Amino acid sequence: MKGGLKSGQREVLETKVLQPLREGYDRLTRTEKKLAGYLQSRPDCLVLETAATIAGNVGISPMTVGRFLRKLGFDGLSDVRHQLKAGLYGPDGASTWSIDRRYQAFTRRDKEHFSLQDSLEAELAAIRQAYEMTTTPLWADSVDSFANAQRVFVSGLHMARGLALEFVSRLEYIRPGVHLADGQNGHYADVLFDDAPRVAFLLIDFYRYDKATQRVAELAKRRGHEVHIVADDYCLWAHKVTDRVFNLPTSTGLYWHSTAAISALLNLLVNDVIRQLGKAVPKRIDKVLQAQKTFDQFAEDL
Repeated sequence: MKGGLKSGQREVLETKVLQPLREGYDRLTRTEKKLAGYLQSRPDCLVLETAATIAGNVGISPMTVGRFLRKLGFDGLSDVRHQLKAGLYGPDGASTWSIDRRYQAFTRRDKEHFSLQDSLEAELAAIRQAYEMTTTPLWADSVDSFANAQRVFVSGLHMARGLALEFVSRLEYIRPGVHLADGQNGHYADVLFDDAPRVAFLLIDFYRYDKATQRVAELAKRRGHEVHIVADDYCLWAHKVTDRVFNLPTSTGLYWHSTAAISALLNLLVNDVIRQLGKAVPKRIDKVLQAQKTFDQFAEDL
């Protein structure tokens, strides 16, 4: 992650986190030194993980993480992310990257000799993060959820709609009970009032964050559904709803934010669901192919 950060973000990390840790290391308690070592070796955790997961990896309490960050001058983990965000977008945060100002920033970068090689390296770093996420306990939990839940709902609004539709199209080939919840009906009743014993709900969101996505995630969580969120690396609202959050970078320097890493993660998720379902997959695919032949929608294979 650190290698994929923009210069403003690296500067915030170095001056406000890493340098103070190095300079004050001898004055830290034994527990604080364990946490400092973790932050030094994995500064990306400040963007990709929650206080609870950081604490679990270090073997301390989430409250200790919060106290330590306040000792560094931050008002908790969300404040760290806000300042990293400001380091990339400026003091006004994401508002300076709104659609109406995007072209100005885009042309300014070109004048600063922005290279597509820079974009490629950022893109590859983001995709690499997606692959690294497949080794975590969180990933195993999500794979089990989407493989074994009686019902799966997927929601992605606005620019995230295409990602949601693609994920649904692939997943419904390999298991039944998969539905796109696009919110067009204005109430999400099918999701919120589903009585299946186990319901998995995936939401995809990135800047500008959708209020309806946040609301339905909160309601689905109260309902007892297994809520999973795939979002960009500055999405803070998701962690307030669920621990099942996958944050990935989308800023690669191009005009539009890139969702390549999110797409890769969703494809990897389908792949591992197939592994878990095993022999049930070819049986399901045979049924789907038989139904397709009935409607004769596809050209003959070459």
